[in-house]
Amino acid sequence: MNSDKQKLGAMNLPVLFNESFNINRQIRENSKNALSLHYHDAYEIYYLISGERYYFIKDKTYHATPGTLVMINPFDIHCTSNYDETPYERIILSFKKSYINSVSSAFEDVNLLRCFESGVHLIEIGEQHKALAEGLLNLMLEEYKSDDTLSLNKDYIVKNTLSELLLLISKYIGREKCEETNYKNSIHKTISEVVAYINNNYSDDITLKSIAERFFISSCYLSRTFKAVTGSSLIEYINGVRIKVAQKLLKTTDMGITEISSAVGFKNTTHFGRIFKLYIGISPLKYRKN
Repeated sequence: MNSDKQKLGAMNLPVLFNESFNINRQIRENSKNALSLHYHDAYEIYYLISGERYYFIKDKTYHATPGTLVMINPFDIHCTSNYDETPYERIILSFKKSYINSVSSAFEDVNLLRCFESGVHLIEIGEQHKALAEGLLNLMLEEYKSDDTLSLNKDYIVKNTLSELLLLISKYIGREKCEETNYKNSIHKTISEVVAYINNNYSDDITLKSIAERFFISSCYLSRTFKAVTGSSLIEYINGVRIKVAQKLLKTTDMGITEISSAVGFKNTTHFGRIFKLYIGISPLKYRKN
C-alpha cells in the first residue's frame, strides 16, 4: 500500500496511511474542524500549545487545554472539534512502531509504548515538566525540518528525542486520574452513546432509522447532529467501523472474504468489496495478499 498520506473518497471516513515519522506545528485561526472522523496506521501525539479543543476518540469526548497531550493508537477513530471561535496552536507528531523499534532495544526492559498501551488518552503534563515536553517536541521539529546532509545523525537525534518524550509521558501514567470524559453539551453525550452502540453492534443490520428509534430521536435530527459533531455522516461512520474490523480479520485470520463480509455486517459480498475498495483503494483480496 502507498505509504504517503492519502484521503480515499471525499465522502468517506478517511483512512490515512502515515509516513514512518512526521511532526508539524500549526496555528489555526478558523473555527472549522481540522479533519472529520478518520483513522490511520500510526501512533499519534497531539500537543495543545494554546486555545482549547474537544477531542473525539472512539466513543468518548475529551476536553483538551494548553499543556494537554492527547494519545492516539493506530486505527483509533478520532477527530477534533471546536471549543469556541478563538484560534488555537498545536503540534502533531505521528510515528509507526517500526520507526521506534530500532531504538527500543537500547532501553532493554523499558516499554517505550507503555503510554499508548495504558488506555489513557488525555494526559496533563505537570508544570515542572511542561517546558521539557515542549523542548523535546521543538527539537524534533527543528531536526525534522532541517536540511542537514548528515541524515543518519538527524535520524538518530529525532529517534532518541522521541524516546525521551515517550518515557516522560509514561511517568504520568498511573500517577493520578489523567482523563475524564467531558461533554460539551447533551448533543456530544448523545453522539458518544450512538458511536458506542455502533462500535458494539456493527455486525447487526443497523441503519439511521433503527438507531434514531433506539435513542428516541428523529432520523433527521440524528443525521444533522452526527455530521455537526464528527464531520462525517452516520453511514460513513458505520461503514468505516466495519471496514476497519475487516482489515484486521483479513490480516489476522484465514476467514474467507464472504465470511468476513457477513461478520462485519454487510448483506452481500459484492457491496462489501465495493465499499472496501472505496475506503482502502484496493480490493479485500489484494489487501490480504499485500
